[in-house]
Amino acid sequence: VDCGWLGDQQGRQMLQVVEINAIEHLEAIRLRWTSLFYDTPGASYIHTLDWLKIYWRHFRDGQRLRVLLVHRSGTVLGILPLVVRHELTAVGRVDVLTYPTIHRSQFCGPIGQNPTATLMAALRHLASRTRDWDVLSLGEIGEHDRGRTANALNLAGFYPHEVVSGSVSKVCFDRSWDEDHADRGAQVVESDSDRAGESKSPSDLRLERIRPLDGQHDDNQLLGGLVEECLSLQRPISFAELPAEKSAALLHDLVSVAHRLGMLDLNLLRLDGRLVAFSFNVHFDGVLHQLAAGA
Repeated sequence: VDCGWLGDQQGRQMLQVVEINAIEHLEAIRLRWTSLFYDTPGASYIHTLDWLKIYWRHFRDGQRLRVLLVHRSGTVLGILPLVVRHELTAVGRVDVLTYPTIHRSQFCGPIGQNPTATLMAALRHLASRTRDWDVLSLGEIGEHDRGRTANALNLAGFYPHEVVSGSVSKVCFDRSWDEDHADRGAQVVESDSDRAGESKSPSDLRLERIRPLDGQHDDNQLLGGLVEECLSLQRPISFAELPAEKSAALLHDLVSVAHRLGMLDLNLLRLDGRLVAFSFNVHFDGVLHQLAAGA
């Protein structure tokens, strides 16, 4: 544990930054973490303590944990979860201080309703400490960042370089099927109906959607069996770079915890009873994120 105090030149708005480097010490602040999670703009499964514990269980080898807790008046104002890990770059292997994510579609960042203050205090803390990293990479920040990260890095003296690492598809379902077709016109609707009729066949094609409420499911063993069925398909796309045994254990953990948190959204496509494709998603606050899929 490392502590430091931050404030302006007049000593007002003093913030204390406490750094946690052992995953087991975070359980003591689970209730506060959960409360801050529900106040986080654009929060997702990746912002939960449960995700960090799963990440650390499967990827901790060769990594160092650096979770920064920003305190004000004795209360945790915000949390910035970070890890130091080895990454291969054009100049060789370097130690990178970054968010605990495994795919570019996973967005992370400060946790709590004061993300700007949390990020600025955390980065000032990092700037004042001896560096155990070569590169500070705060990527996968998502659309809710709105320039916050770049501004905070500049103010902390890091002089950031922004890079677009890729793109992520986003679909908005804010209108009903009928509303969408009303705007497209009768000719298009008729064409859709014709295609639907042409696609009929003797085969039985069914979509099963499993979304238990409040972590309730009739049979947890059945849920584990469904995960094994998904793993029998081609390797899940989000875990393609992992060994098969690590992919299996990771998917089991992710589905189990998402189920317990009431965030599970598992979709199974069956042809004549045989699983041919799946999509494992997590949902929170009306937003759906895909974590893995296979066919």
